[in-house]
Amino acid sequence: MKRDIVQEVEAKRKRLGRKRDPVSLVQNRLFGIFLAFETLRKMPAKQQEERELKQELIRYFSGGLVSCLEGYFRFIIRRLIDHGSPYRENAARLSDVRIDFETITRMEASKVTAGEIISHLVKISSFEDISRHLTTLLGTSYFAAAGPMPLHRMTTFEIEHPQAWETLAGVFHDRHVACHELDPRAPWTFSGTRRQWRVGLHLIEANERLLRVKRVKPGKWPTTPGRLLFLFSGNR
Repeated sequence: MKRDIVQEVEAKRKRLGRKRDPVSLVQNRLFGIFLAFETLRKMPAKQQEERELKQELIRYFSGGLVSCLEGYFRFIIRRLIDHGSPYRENAARLSDVRIDFETITRMEASKVTAGEIISHLVKISSFEDISRHLTTLLGTSYFAAAGPMPLHRMTTFEIEHPQAWETLAGVFHDRHVACHELDPRAPWTFSGTRRQWRVGLHLIEANERLLRVKRVKPGKWPTTPGRLLFLFSGNR
């Protein structure tokens, strides 16, 4: 059956409701992942069944983190393209996007933007995909653009996380193994999962600062203490 791209985008809109700010959405999801992580980490593991339960459930955190990264950066791809020049022109160089004439003719009637369509269609199955798409849209290396961005009460993203790109690639790898291999032997650890969560969080903060530098409308990243203060605690 042929895909109805416009209908898929409209269905996604409906699921989101009015909550369209990517930062607010990803904050809430990361907060939930953090609470679930801490609850699981503190659970007793004296019995064999308890240890097996914790080892099984920790595998799924990579899936939640990938959802945060993929969902957030699809929003950002949309935001850049719909912002206009030069990102709209650069979007023509996204090699894995193909839009047929029928989709183009239906977009205007449905008030679906080019950014919505393209961000929905781009392939994101690894962190390299995210980096590649943003490099194309920005017209410069995404690593070079995001790395120097300062973090709240810390140094820059690249100094705070010198192995960030390897860690983020590992998130997608762990998700793939957990979801597609029947009996994975790769060791999941709480320290490794915490590190992945922290790097992902700080990348989003760095990206929001980058949007401000580029004068592209950023989200509402928190600047005052409150429910999300722990996000900036720097806990390792």
